[in-house]
Amino acid sequence: MNLLEAEKKIKGVLIGCGKIAGIYENNKSLTHIYSYCDSIAQSKTLKVEGCVDKDLKKAKELGAKFRIPKTSDNYVNLLNDIEPKFVIIATPNETHFDILNRVLSLNSLPDLIIVEKPLCMSIDEFKFLKTKVFEKDVKLIVN
Repeated sequence: MNLLEAEKKIKGVLIGCGKIAGIYENNKSLTHIYSYCDSIAQSKTLKVEGCVDKDLKKAKELGAKFRIPKTSDNYVNLLNDIEPKFVIIATPNETHFDILNRVLSLNSLPDLIIVEKPLCMSIDEFKFLKTKVFEKDVKLIVN
C-alpha cells in the first residue's frame, strides 16, 4: 500500500488495549478469534489511527504491534487530536457508560461508535444513552 492509499483510509480510535483489541493474536491456539486490530489491519478501507488505555504501556505495545501511529492514556485528548470517523470502546464493562457518554459530548463526533457488550449496567443508563445517541445522530453498534 502506498502513502496515498493509506491517507484515504477511514481513521478510527480504539479505546481499551486488552484481549479483544489485539492481544488474542498472542495465543496461536485461538485460531477462530480475530481482534479489532487484526481485522482492521486487513481492511482496505479502515485503519486504527490511535489507541488508548489507562495503562500507557499497553497502548504503546499494541501501537507498536499493529503500527498504530498515536497512543495515549487519555482518550479525550486522543479523540480531539485525531477526530476519528469511528471509535471502538473495548474496556471493562463498568466503564462503557461513562466513556460513551463522554465521547458523545465531544465537539467533533465520530460517525460510528462500536461498544463491547454490555452497553451499560442499568436500564436508566440505557435510556439516557439511547436518547443521547439519537440526539447526536451517531450510529451505535453493540458487539
